[in-house]
Amino acid sequence: MKAKIGDRIVDVWKISHLSPRESWVQELFDQGIIYWYEANSNILMFPQAYGGAASVGFYFINLGKNEYQAVNSRRFKREFQLLE
Repeated sequence: MKAKIGDRIVDVWKISHLSPRESWVQELFDQGIIYWYEANSNILMFPQAYGGAASVGFYFINLGKNEYQAVNSRRFKREFQLLE
């Protein structure tokens, strides 16, 4: 999916256990950059510099240049405009 925040267009994945349609998400899984937390499979782990963890249902945002952010649905609806 694509979303707009301000004047910027970003790639977005709504975190779920379904196989991601977005190739960039699958690449991050394949590279071990993101992964499911062993103790709780509803938690997605990603680099600590960008927040470190998010739950199923959150939105995982690719800000570009290896920068990622996860936000809950309430914040996503408030700050982002879904394009797809």
